[in-house]
Amino acid sequence: MSSVPQQTGTDLRAVAGSPAAAGDLRLRNALTRGWPLIVGFVAVTTLFAWVLTTMQPARYAASSTLTVTPVAAELETTDLLRSIEALERRSIVATFARIPSSIETVRAAARSVGIAPARLEQYRVGGVVVPNTNMIRIEVEGPDAGAAAALANRLAELTNLEARSMYQIYELRPLARAEAPSVRSYPVLGRNLIAGALVGLLGGAAIALLLYKP
Repeated sequence: MSSVPQQTGTDLRAVAGSPAAAGDLRLRNALTRGWPLIVGFVAVTTLFAWVLTTMQPARYAASSTLTVTPVAAELETTDLLRSIEALERRSIVATFARIPSSIETVRAAARSVGIAPARLEQYRVGGVVVPNTNMIRIEVEGPDAGAAAALANRLAELTNLEARSMYQIYELRPLARAEAPSVRSYPVLGRNLIAGALVGLLGGAAIALLLYKP
């Protein structure tokens, strides 16, 4: 008894008439006919992003690094070992890291480097503990590169003095002094241009789909 062979292939006509295939066809048609529109949108939004970036005030970031160490010359061997053990608990280092961002310390450092009180609000100061170390990084961001570096270095000096007055068995030695940055930290031109181009690409493609759909 003969049997009729079953078809196992794909029906191309059914696929071509499927909603998914029709959607792909509309997309290809819109992109093919509307590519000048899409390119124009990308150019306009990228130019707009460039203009906005150049209009924003530049900000610069500088940082100095300190390392917390016991004052070995002033300690007996037993006290030195205890002070090192205390550093392992990180609480002392975390306490020192809060000194540079205190209002009193920031104001004193600003006066030393010639930053007027009225301009001090334009600067952002922070102290962070470098993970898994006894090092503190003092970060300063502001509109003037040289002033930001000077403020970071002065904050490091004042932080050491304050730490010595709190715990005479520790000192904060400078590990890396801040230098005036030559590149601004904000705004970032490249990132803004990429964002502008993506917005133009998506917006242009959406409008092309609306204009050239069958």
